[in-house]
Amino acid sequence: MYSPRQVLARSVRVSVPSNLGSAPTDADIAAAERALGHVLPPAFVEFQRLLGGRTVTGLDVLRLATSSRASDLVESNLAWRSPRHGLALPADLVAFARDESGVLFCFDLRADRAEPPVVLWDSQSDVDENLRDLRPLHASFIAWLEAELDLAAAA
Repeated sequence: MYSPRQVLARSVRVSVPSNLGSAPTDADIAAAERALGHVLPPAFVEFQRLLGGRTVTGLDVLRLATSSRASDLVESNLAWRSPRHGLALPADLVAFARDESGVLFCFDLRADRAEPPVVLWDSQSDVDENLRDLRPLHASFIAWLEAELDLAAAA
């Protein structure tokens, strides 16, 4: 399996900086995992260390460290889990990206794998419909990233 750096390096639309000043620290990662109640996939953590919450192929990838220019992974997931927000995102899903229509790309942590599958949670659908349609879209974060970059290259 490729690393996020290798996948991104193959794309002509994404440049990988040698050092990202706002990359999350080990403390940021540990705090996010405590708050979410789950260990984050290693490939996603590596991606965060490379690019943080930058937009990739038009999708907003949530950040592990708070930034005024990007959405915070922990804050967003906790809000989406809240009954008052209305998305009722289950605690065993962690959203890591979203598109402009409100579709969330999530790690399905029920799989109990270091690199869990990616599923969709549609903010326009009700909870029962989302749960009924919940199935892997991609086998892992790397597979998702490769597919997104392939779509962007084809556009």
